[in-house]
Amino acid sequence: MRKTPIIKELYTESAEHFIERMKFGPICHDLISMFAHACTGTKIRDLTALDYLNTVQPLTMKIIGVPPLNLLFDLKRFDFDSEGVKARLAQGSGEVLIGEAASVAKADGSWVVRVDGDILTCENLVMATPAHITAQLLAEGTDVPPLDIRKASQLTGYLIRGKARPGYAEHTVHLFDDTIPIIYIAKRLDGDYEIFTEVDFEEGNKFDQYFESWEVLGKKYWEYALYTAAHEALPLNLAPGLIMAGDVNGLGMEPAAISGIYAANKILGKTVD
Repeated sequence: MRKTPIIKELYTESAEHFIERMKFGPICHDLISMFAHACTGTKIRDLTALDYLNTVQPLTMKIIGVPPLNLLFDLKRFDFDSEGVKARLAQGSGEVLIGEAASVAKADGSWVVRVDGDILTCENLVMATPAHITAQLLAEGTDVPPLDIRKASQLTGYLIRGKARPGYAEHTVHLFDDTIPIIYIAKRLDGDYEIFTEVDFEEGNKFDQYFESWEVLGKKYWEYALYTAAHEALPLNLAPGLIMAGDVNGLGMEPAAISGIYAANKILGKTVD
């Protein structure tokens, strides 16, 4: 950000102020902000201008080779192949262990991680867990100061089988602005619906407004869905040999990937900080 002033400006400016400054209000209110709301579950006033632009850029540029919308929805249904990933990673010089990290501590100049019943010791440790989990794991047994993390959006996702009301049934995807707690309704290839909301829609039968009949097939609540609120950037180097990776400083997979690449290069001695 120091090398690119416009990025720093967008990172510290609210999306709401940016829209007003650029006089983009009408098109943003009609479409673009609803797309940003659907992608983040966050009110526009709480997003940074940079996160806003990063989220909505597919709407504002000509993209060649993008698959059809129905294929994109179908691609979301996948299972993580843990055994396949272990086999590929084990082809290197190390060993792969998949488990649940219970604690992190510093001892004798090394980092000690307890994973299920195993104790692992390492010179370099990358904390690629969600930021609130990283903060919890580092709260005891280390000298790392408490992490001041961006506020996260809280989302509830539903899989619904039912009959949508007129006005919603005609569309594959219906987006909503951030003045109401529903985020979007998307019709799947099998005829069921995916719905994301900011509040519990089963309380008070809020689905009645959008469906003539409905049945909840599945429900998932995320207390920390996406770290979206405007916030000062946190350092990734938390201590010698301890690096944080993830989406804590920027919204989405891209910032998470960039921080992961940085962590790897840091360990290999290929970075110039």
